[in-house]
Amino acid sequence: MILRISLIALLFLSLRGFAQQGQAYFDIGNSKYLEKDYQGAVEYYSKAIKLDPQFEVGYYNRGLTKIQLKDYQSAIVDFSKAIEIRPDYAEAYYSRGWSKGNLDNYKGAITDFDKAIEIDPEYADAYNNRGASKNQLKDFRGAISDLDSAIDYNPKSSSSYYNRGNSKYYLKDYQGAIEDYNKSIEINPDYAYVYYTRGRAKDNLKNKQGAIADYDKAIEINPYFTDAYFDRGIAKNDTLDFKKTVECASRAIEIDPKNIKAYNSRGLAKDKLKSNISGKNSKMQIIDTNPVFYFYFETNTNPGADDWFFATATSPNEFCLVKLDEKKDSREMVVGDANAYGSSSGISNKIKVSFDYEEVTEGIYKVTFKQPIEKGEYCFLYASSTPTRYSNNKVFDFGIQNGQ
Repeated sequence: MILRISLIALLFLSLRGFAQQGQAYFDIGNSKYLEKDYQGAVEYYSKAIKLDPQFEVGYYNRGLTKIQLKDYQSAIVDFSKAIEIRPDYAEAYYSRGWSKGNLDNYKGAITDFDKAIEIDPEYADAYNNRGASKNQLKDFRGAISDLDSAIDYNPKSSSSYYNRGNSKYYLKDYQGAIEDYNKSIEINPDYAYVYYTRGRAKDNLKNKQGAIADYDKAIEINPYFTDAYFDRGIAKNDTLDFKKTVECASRAIEIDPKNIKAYNSRGLAKDKLKSNISGKNSKMQIIDTNPVFYFYFETNTNPGADDWFFATATSPNEFCLVKLDEKKDSREMVVGDANAYGSSSGISNKIKVSFDYEEVTEGIYKVTFKQPIEKGEYCFLYASSTPTRYSNNKVFDFGIQNGQ
């Protein structure tokens, strides 16, 4: 969400007969804020408030400063005090709602945006952020209604077009989403995330080259945009440009060495290059013969959120565990025919390993095994798609070192 930052004019202070010393403190606080010395700004706003505890603008500006320090809870306290002193303070309701949104309290945020709009029915930013909050609560059509109003009141709001594009994306209106992303880019051509999400929409329309061009632009603007590298790698993968997939995944890993999905992407691409899993052994070697795995399935509807190869999977039941045949420089699995690698029906029961799973919380499953696993190489195989050959499949591999 986009926060409209505003500092109150000193004319307001003279009207309330504010003490000269208090005005000086407030003025210094404003200067510190503009210089991005946020700790210094908080200090001087606090001094102004101490001289006049009913100075609602001081609380408001201190709240804005605390937002810059990402101290959202403390900012909420300041905005609440400003509202207590001045109940018709639309900007304070708006900023408190924005702070609540950053704490994932979207219902609370909407309540504050409602009040800001009640006070100021043409408050474009409040409509925009109420729409963004509704997106988070999966009320996509309600979000579109709010974002339509935001655009009516402020046709130059890049963020409103972006947020409405997200609403349409969630509703799988990818072409409509692209149109809104286009408009957002026209207004603000320097926002990397809009190119990235437009690329995601094009990807869903099977426009791989268009998606790659947008991922490229996102990376040009932000060379550390790991998600853009990752999704560009997947798009390259889908166009059979496996070497580029490896390069993109490697760059993502270089930026974020803990990016597990990038390792998965790079390993899968190398697998496709050889029509098997490269390397005699997996890099993940486990000593315990009764290992426990946790499966995480994405539940966040934000397209800027991390997605991975198995984005359509919802439980471990859509996977099978396979014992791999170890070769000199690679590992392979034995299957019935080339068209069966996307489902368990084409995999020999002799190489399948049974497992149990239980849901720990929404989207998170604990996977355990019915009996100790033998020494060897294994992989979890996504079995809910039907690619035409093994090189199109997706796997997570590991080895057991000291099995029975």
